[in-house]
Amino acid sequence: MGIHYQKLWETLENRGMTKYTLTHYFDLSPRMITKLQRNETVNTTTIDKLCSILQCNVEDILTYEEDNLNLNYSRLFNKAT
Repeated sequence: MGIHYQKLWETLENRGMTKYTLTHYFDLSPRMITKLQRNETVNTTTIDKLCSILQCNVEDILTYEEDNLNLNYSRLFNKAT
């Protein structure tokens, strides 16, 4: 749950690019590619760079799914009001 980058790989393919393209032509580190593949946390500078490279919007490269922690917080917050 949380942020997922499956759309990144789809957008990358639709643009005729590969992970190799990102690392060798746009200077994204192999470690960053691995973090994205594992849906790990990346900073907004990386998201901005990817959107610029792919000429797309944020929603074209990532999705957000609410996790149980956020659901529990929402329930608690709604009870308090």
